Amino acid sequence: MFKTVHILFLGLISLTSVAAQQPNVLLICIDDLRPELKCFGADYIHSPNIDKIAAQGRAFNQHYSNAPTCGASRYTLLTGRYGSAGNNALFQRAKDLKKSPNSITPSMPEWFRQHGYTTVSVGKVSHHPGGRGGANWDDATQIEMPGAWDRHLMPSGAWQHTREIKRA
Repeated sequence: MFKTVHILFLGLISLTSVAAQQPNVLLICIDDLRPELKCFGADYIHSPNIDKIAAQGRAFNQHYSNAPTCGASRYTLLTGRYGSAGNNALFQRAKDLKKSPNSITPSMPEWFRQHGYTTVSVGKVSHHPGGRGGANWDDATQIEMPGAWDRHLMPSGAWQHTREIKRA
């Protein structure tokens, strides 16, 4: 269903296989970078470590989204489907999933989780860091991608809540 993909967006997804025969998967996501890395052909950039990772994995060079917003792009990447153009597409999917669980296909991390992988979200993989909503992006009752992650790692340092990271 899904191929092993290495992509650049903001955050990190680590999928560790429980079964030895399954490969480990590392998905690196960096938002708004554009293909400004040597592994994507930018010869004026010095990025040896990322280039090495890209050479050993699979660079995702043709990601298309229905709207030029981070939420729509993340929705497409994480679900394999087009969603609304707004940044709340994953939260709307979560509401739809709650109403009719069998009508929504699993997200990419949820699919990996269902197939014996441990899924870890590091940073801002989905629209909100840690996949939670609310005023300070820390409300555990507002989950952006239910069933997707075994763990969320969102080091916030000196910030009182994760939204402040965007301002730093």
